[in-house]
Amino acid sequence: MRLLLARGASVNLTNNTGFTPVHHAIEAGAVESLAVLLDARADLTIAAKGVTPMQTARRLNNASILSLLQGAGGGR
Repeated sequence: MRLLLARGASVNLTNNTGFTPVHHAIEAGAVESLAVLLDARADLTIAAKGVTPMQTARRLNNASILSLLQGAGGGR
């Protein structure tokens, strides 16, 4: 992922359902990947199907992911 980002991949690119890499990292419980995306300044306000990354994290109740998002200012 770092290589893709270093070569200009968009951290905020959405797929055909509106999900971003952040949404996918949260759904997968991929804490390290989420940290990389946050370091790359991922936009935490992008809602997929009306659901923000923080709302997804709250639904899944992953403390590590919730903490990362809160630290990055994604507390919505």
